[in-house]
Amino acid sequence: MDAIQNIFNQDIAALIVGIFIIMSGIIAMFNIIGKFSEIIGKPLKWVQRKNQDHELLIATSTKLNALQDKHEEDVRQSISHDKDIKEDLEILKKCLSIRK
Repeated sequence: MDAIQNIFNQDIAALIVGIFIIMSGIIAMFNIIGKFSEIIGKPLKWVQRKNQDHELLIATSTKLNALQDKHEEDVRQSISHDKDIKEDLEILKKCLSIRK
């Protein structure tokens, strides 16, 4: 029971700050190890996977931009073709009305 009371008597703010400091240290260590492994030319599996994911994300973004540009061009062409068809129909209507 005393152990539980000691836990509740601790300063919660200091505990939370301590946890964040420890987490920041762990993340920094992983980053340092990852950079060092890249520098020596023997990247770890998780570093390679992270790089592959980054490259895949860049490739996907590039393809998505190209697809969006293609879509916009297709829409412009479709509108242009619709206008041409409309003009041709108007000409055809005029020709048919003259014949009658």
